Amino acid sequence: MQVRDWMTHPAISIKPQAMVWDALQLMVGGNFRRLPVLENGDLVGIITQGDIQNRIFLSMLPTASPDIPPALKSSVEAIMSRQVVTVTADTEITEAAVKMLSHNIGGLPVLEGDAVVGMITVRDLFNALIELEKQTRQHAVHLEEEVRARTRHLEILNNAIRAATRSLETEQVFTDITSVIRELFPFDRSSVLLLNDAGDAFVLYELYVNAPVDVRSGDRVPREGTLSGWVVDRNQPTYVEDLSTQTSRFPNSELHTLRGMGSAIVLPLAAHGTVFGTLNFASKAVKAFSQLDFDLAQQVSYQVAQALNNVRQYQRVNELLAQLREADRVRNEFMGIVTHDLRSPLASIYGYIQLFQAQKLGPLPDKYMGFTNNICDIIQYMLRLVEDLLAVGQLGARALKIHPETVAVPPFVQELVAGLETQALARQVSLGATCPDGVYVLADPARLRQLLTNLIVNGIKFNRADGRVSVDVTVEETMICFDVSDTGVGIAQHDLTNIFELFTRASTEKSMDGTGLGLFIARQLADLHGGSIRVHSTPDVGSTFSLRLPKATSTPIASTTATLEAQRQ
Repeated sequence: MQVRDWMTHPAISIKPQAMVWDALQLMVGGNFRRLPVLENGDLVGIITQGDIQNRIFLSMLPTASPDIPPALKSSVEAIMSRQVVTVTADTEITEAAVKMLSHNIGGLPVLEGDAVVGMITVRDLFNALIELEKQTRQHAVHLEEEVRARTRHLEILNNAIRAATRSLETEQVFTDITSVIRELFPFDRSSVLLLNDAGDAFVLYELYVNAPVDVRSGDRVPREGTLSGWVVDRNQPTYVEDLSTQTSRFPNSELHTLRGMGSAIVLPLAAHGTVFGTLNFASKAVKAFSQLDFDLAQQVSYQVAQALNNVRQYQRVNELLAQLREADRVRNEFMGIVTHDLRSPLASIYGYIQLFQAQKLGPLPDKYMGFTNNICDIIQYMLRLVEDLLAVGQLGARALKIHPETVAVPPFVQELVAGLETQALARQVSLGATCPDGVYVLADPARLRQLLTNLIVNGIKFNRADGRVSVDVTVEETMICFDVSDTGVGIAQHDLTNIFELFTRASTEKSMDGTGLGLFIARQLADLHGGSIRVHSTPDVGSTFSLRLPKATSTPIASTTATLEAQRQ
């Protein structure tokens, strides 16, 4: 608020040649404490009641005396001040008030350049300050209302965020969003248009309708010639105050989603820089939405876009998972069929070879006995490979079950080592085992045999000539530890972290035959038993695999060589 809005026109002033009496009369009549002194329109000074009081003791003057004291007959110029306190028309009211209070004066001349254009008094200032206070109160009320409105909008936006992230199903997201957007601002129609896979049309999802419509949720809406298509092409939110002025630009909008509407807000739905649809609000009235409505609608559209993008990503992940599950199922089924078809003929061949070795079909020359031993080793390797493939398939399908029982460890380990001695001798590797008496482990005998066999065979295969593989059993408080150690090529430090992964082989073993199945199966079987397996290795020195399985709390019902042989067959 400026002085120009409240100053008096014309300015009450006096000439320097006038009598002090005249100045006093003007002051008393206008309730002023000072007057500007003008000469030919120029401000040359100012005279105040203080100036007059310095010359005359006013309280002794007779109020109705026709005689004028001599001091009041002198000219104003004799007592006027040359230092004039003034304001300009552009001065703020508050600054004028400060000047009046600091100089204890009741009025100020108002200058425009060097010319006096008016006067502002305490009375003017008082009225101005009253008006200013009134305006301030009105502004405060308006601000309070705006704060309440924005607080409400923030609550709605927060509700929109929660509603948008509550579900990962498209229809449910739209249902949750609809309950929130009704609280945003008045509108007659709201919808979401999502681009189809081809990108040439939208699929319509109605959120709220309070007007006759020609299309329904699920209908196809063309992209070309629509306001939504224009917004998607430019990734630009827009507010059309009067849709009747845009029918020539967007003829399909009038024919479809915006028929009968007067104004509309259309907002792009985008994620990661890709626009995939629009969120629309429409009203029958022209210019129905404010700037605040437009801003809030943009914030809501961002949340809707993120929610729909989450749904899209979730659906894609589910599709990929379904494809992976199907591929995994086919793989496991194939592996089951192949391993079954391989195991039966291999077992038959192994049985016939054992007949030859036992010379049940007649004497066999010594030179052929060596061949039968080699054939038996190869068949045993192939049978183990078949068992590993079958186990991998069952593990992948979560179909592998174990049946733990109490197993006497000393005879079990001795029989296992004895069955692998031929293979160790063929590679010039010594094989031995140590185990205290009276040790029992809780394990599935068949799976324990498979697990330890994989570890021992690896130790033999990746060993050097004249090397050694040892199986050492120790007893802990609640676990039985099987340490399978070898003096082979070892495993590099960078390979140790992944050595138990499927189809993973150490870099030091790449030149040797192997499938990368054994250690993966060992880890999985150890986990199924509630145990663990770890490895410590030094390249060119050897490796130690430590298998820990639960200790049995009772002695076995039966654990004989015959049982082990039956399991092996």
